Amino acid sequence: MAGGGESSTLVSSKGAPTPVWSSRYWFGDADITWLKHLMAGGVSGAVSRTVVSPLERMKILFQVRHVQSRGAGATYTGVFGTLAKIWREEGIAGYMRGNGTNVVRIVPYSA
Repeated sequence: MAGGGESSTLVSSKGAPTPVWSSRYWFGDADITWLKHLMAGGVSGAVSRTVVSPLERMKILFQVRHVQSRGAGATYTGVFGTLAKIWREEGIAGYMRGNGTNVVRIVPYSA
């Protein structure tokens, strides 16, 4: 096409093949806006759950440990103390425990 317009084949106007990572390579000229929105929503939902994962884990620990330790004193006493205790005992993996399940659960809802 004159003027550098887009071609509907897998070869660009300069004769070079279209890269594999291009949506034009996989879908041609089809409108895939819905797919882009679906993927963007899924990724954003997964990222938001991962960012909030340490707080979700802490919430669960408060709910479960409080019931277990009513007579013996609280094991987890506050927000910063609990986050520090998780870091000392389990490291970064302790903050992410259960995150995979949350991500799998939230992606269909946020997409």
